Amino acid sequence: MLFNEIFYENKHAYNNLLHIRQLGKLNEDESYLIERENSPTNVLGYVLSGTLHIEVYGNHHKLHTGNAFILPHHCKYKMYADHDYPPGLLWANIRGKLFESMLSSLFDQSFIQANHNLEKDFEKLINLVKDENEDHEIMKHISHMMIDIYNYQCQSLTVDESDSHKYDHYISQQIQYQFSVKKMADHFHISVDKLNRTFKKDFNLTPYQYYQTIRLDLATSLLKNTDLTIEDICRRLGFSNRNNFTAFFISKVNTPPATYRRKHR
Repeated sequence: MLFNEIFYENKHAYNNLLHIRQLGKLNEDESYLIERENSPTNVLGYVLSGTLHIEVYGNHHKLHTGNAFILPHHCKYKMYADHDYPPGLLWANIRGKLFESMLSSLFDQSFIQANHNLEKDFEKLINLVKDENEDHEIMKHISHMMIDIYNYQCQSLTVDESDSHKYDHYISQQIQYQFSVKKMADHFHISVDKLNRTFKKDFNLTPYQYYQTIRLDLATSLLKNTDLTIEDICRRLGFSNRNNFTAFFISKVNTPPATYRRKHR
């Protein structure tokens, strides 16, 4: 056992429609780190507690308690614990044509995330595997979980302006690009004034201020928790050069990035 985890093995023979190789529970562990590229296995997971960082093709996602996620087998990803708030996770490694068919028909992203509680679903799944139930029961339960994730993801992207999740999601996805309030308003088919009013009400910040807050949060996390060079962090956060990033970081934290990293590693 590499991390503070409990593993459950599926003793059934491999089923090329849908097969769980392993599943388990990670207790809070700040050393947690997984990197994969072109793995044959898909990952279905749920954050029980704390904060989990996931990088997919260089895009950074920060998951909190209550977030479900799926990592398709073909993507390049890195998962690691937040040192301040190590995550507890439930996870399953899944293969098979049926699962991948559901993935391609329900989702069109390289990383799937939804705010949906899967704790009881995972408890049932673990019991199905431990009790060596027939594969069709496991398939039926996984299908139910996938459709629930799809429905919750759709809800999070279609809620009205009082729900801040869709704006937070949009900015997190755009973090490495030059931010434009007009472009964001156009994306949601609303006016710039309406977008500004919504942000003021939900966040007490302008959209640009919120974008800068997300940038700073990611910058401090990447400096503390990864070995990326400061130049790499600059690029991932959309800064044109290291000097601009350093000036931004000092204005917010009153410390240069390199000094901050030395103090917090």
